[in-house]
Amino acid sequence: MRSASYAAAAARKVASATLSEGSAFEVFLDHWWTQSLADRATDADAKDLAIDFADLAIALRSMC
Repeated sequence: MRSASYAAAAARKVASATLSEGSAFEVFLDHWWTQSLADRATDADAKDLAIDFADLAIALRSMC
């Protein structure tokens, strides 16, 4: 799990993003939902599946 300082730095970066830097916001959202998914996993196997799913979802979205 990433540290609170990493999350704070990501939030500051997003807060300072302009419309031309929309990709910074997408990166923040990708980090947020994937971390949330992994954090809510009930055991190690569920966490591994959540991480695999998140990796695949991000990879497929980046191909579009």
